[in-house]
Amino acid sequence: MNDRPIDFYIKGLPFDDRQEIFRRMDNCIAAKMEKLMEEPIGYPAFRSLGYGDEEIARQVEKSAVRFRAVNEYMHACGRPGLFSDPEDTCRSAKEYVALREKVSKDALREMFGCAWEEYVPRTCENDT
Repeated sequence: MNDRPIDFYIKGLPFDDRQEIFRRMDNCIAAKMEKLMEEPIGYPAFRSLGYGDEEIARQVEKSAVRFRAVNEYMHACGRPGLFSDPEDTCRSAKEYVALREKVSKDALREMFGCAWEEYVPRTCENDT
């Protein structure tokens, strides 16, 4: 437990809010992340499924909507969004993988500047 970056970002939120964030993250569809990360090389995995440019564009837009939904809920909880630019689905896919990846306690300490026990999550002004 507490061995992924996302655990730090949602630390201290009520159970229902944490669950909603994970539900929205799951809606992003983990299996699609690798395909989205292939943008620089023309989306070969999507193309191998028979997707043309229009269908790929639909998939990319669906993913952008889902990344935005995660950020919107984080903001509603008074926290910064998890994705720096939800419209950049290649970048967001990389961030998604990094957020959910299990990391050593030492790596997390380096990333966040302290251990889990000392970490105080950043907050932001609620837009609503």
